[in-house]
Amino acid sequence: MTGSNEMPAAGASGDDGSVDQAKGRVLVVDDEAAVAGQLSDGLKMFGYDVVEASSVREARVLLEADPSITVVVTDIRMPDADGLGFARHIMAERDDATAVEVILITGHATIDDASSAMRARVVDFLRKPFRLREAAEAVMYADARAGARRRREDLRRQLEQKLRELCEASVEPLLPSLRVDDQ
Repeated sequence: MTGSNEMPAAGASGDDGSVDQAKGRVLVVDDEAAVAGQLSDGLKMFGYDVVEASSVREARVLLEADPSITVVVTDIRMPDADGLGFARHIMAERDDATAVEVILITGHATIDDASSAMRARVVDFLRKPFRLREAAEAVMYADARAGARRRREDLRRQLEQKLRELCEASVEPLLPSLRVDDQ
């Protein structure tokens, strides 16, 4: 992992003058401290705020406590639990308001693992060893996707609230004329 794989930092301007959306937080889960550390350090060079967990149990606690996490990068095979099961749990338990996208990494990829990952709706599947740029691009895509899901749900809720307010305001003046006297 070298510095030659540099990408624009968070908030950098694009060629068209637009500013990138704020980046979410990334949770890296791997029982191999060296792998987690290298990946975390590399993602930090790309402008991401990264937290690490050495087990699925620790990752669950961090994910539950930190709503700013939008991407989980997890190894598939770990001693306490497998990352694929963790991915299934995340995708089943999180709604769009708290969307998290998952990237699986493994040194022992099989066709079964890849197809299981697709069924679990993970956003990417990286084989070790991978290049930092490859991981950063996967995280960038996953973060953008989670952010879009969160923004869409927020807009849906705002629209629903405005619609409710408009309906109440429109119906309220009509209520007196709709009352039936008990005679």
